[in-house]
Amino acid sequence: MLIPMTMPGAARQENSVADFINRACKNFLPRTLRAHHRHLIGISVATRFNGIETRAFTLDISWGGAFIVDFNPERFHPGDELTIFFQEPGCEARATVCWKQSWGLRHAPGIGVQFHELSNCLNDFFLRLLKHAKDHDRDRLVA
Repeated sequence: MLIPMTMPGAARQENSVADFINRACKNFLPRTLRAHHRHLIGISVATRFNGIETRAFTLDISWGGAFIVDFNPERFHPGDELTIFFQEPGCEARATVCWKQSWGLRHAPGIGVQFHELSNCLNDFFLRLLKHAKDHDRDRLVA
């Protein structure tokens, strides 16, 4: 049964799903699927970006990246590269900012980062920390 509806103001309904996708959703930018499980583990890190080093900590971490709590995430933009120094094993990793959560919302402010490549030192540390090998800690099947 079809029920006719009127939409208030400037809102309008597209004629078909194809029109909705091609017109209403054309500015939508999808995020890539996460390849590894997130683990709710907080560890001390330091970030180095544009010559400034800042103390921070992770809210969650995975083999592919982490969410790093930072009280000034507005200085980052998706695509920015930074260095993350992990205090406990004493080694660092290069990472790219994928997204940011601004201060003042109902969630912790910070940045979501994706690691470029993990050193042997970090591989060993993550294996002890996450208790799963990289190939056995997959979140989704990604082609």
